[in-house]
Amino acid sequence: TLFPYTTLFRSGNALGNTVASLRSGYESGSVGGWLDAAGASIMTATEAMANGASAVETLTGWLATRSDS
Repeated sequence: TLFPYTTLFRSGNALGNTVASLRSGYESGSVGGWLDAAGASIMTATEAMANGASAVETLTGWLATRSDS
């Protein structure tokens, strides 16, 4: 399954958005909505990694209990 890769992609994309928001804010010289956008992107990345970790735990448990191994 591609689920762990998809969540890693989502997390990486969110971190890229964080960098873009921070760069935009730095270049604008003002504090504004970019800070909220960066915070939201970090939360999205955190959630994506947590979802990916859960999927890996489930897969590991399933592999450990297989009777043909």
